[in-house]
Amino acid sequence: MENNNIYKPSKSLQLNAPFSYVAHELNDIGQPYELVGASVDAVNPSQAFIDSDIVSSLVDKLTNGEELKAIWLDQDNNTLDGHHRHVAYSVNKNTHIPSVRLQCDKETGIKILREIQAKYDRENNSEFLNALKEDGHEKMYVTEKKLEGRKETIKGFRKKPIIEKSPSGNFFAIKEIDGFKPYEIEFSNLVDSDQIDKKIKKEKNPPLALAKAWFPKIDFEKKAEEMEMHVEEFIITIVAEKARTKGIDGILYGDKLLQSID
Repeated sequence: MENNNIYKPSKSLQLNAPFSYVAHELNDIGQPYELVGASVDAVNPSQAFIDSDIVSSLVDKLTNGEELKAIWLDQDNNTLDGHHRHVAYSVNKNTHIPSVRLQCDKETGIKILREIQAKYDRENNSEFLNALKEDGHEKMYVTEKKLEGRKETIKGFRKKPIIEKSPSGNFFAIKEIDGFKPYEIEFSNLVDSDQIDKKIKKEKNPPLALAKAWFPKIDFEKKAEEMEMHVEEFIITIVAEKARTKGIDGILYGDKLLQSID
């Protein structure tokens, strides 16, 4: 199967902090920016991978009169965040895009926004995990183990489209499956589940095994019901969020792969 999908979550910027928060941080460090209506043709894309399903859903929103978040640009109109929104505006035949233009070069802009996003994540680290802490589970999980991550590029297969900012991460098979699209995923801190618990990769339900290893004192069904979530959704969410807190962007277990930082 030919692989035409290149997915690089570890290097691309995924900015989901509220604009008010980002603007406050930019003002605090003295980084100039301006709100502009950038010409669609003047914006330079800087991300090779674009998922047509994501673009299609954004075009539908524009068609229905919904507003999309502003995209982020550097001083030369290179896209820092919002590649799919840029394409959606173009497909929708809009001439201008609501944009925030930083007065700095691309690399500096990405570094600044990534640091702001990381700070936001630390300060607002997962409503799910915080809710568990508020319930008195100060020791939610077992004593932390030192996990040795590594850089690696892996080919994964997935039936559903990539969700760039999924709260529960993206799951892949690492064996080719008919009807599944192939992706090459670059990881900067990939961890084998053996380091967490040797039994995980042998379990029929690895996300559940991961959750039990990290959250042994949690009643998953009860907490999922309290949060009005399906228990499986709850489990993969807390696993992905826990991985984020540890700076892990991927967990490899058996023939499955979790990409946790989108």
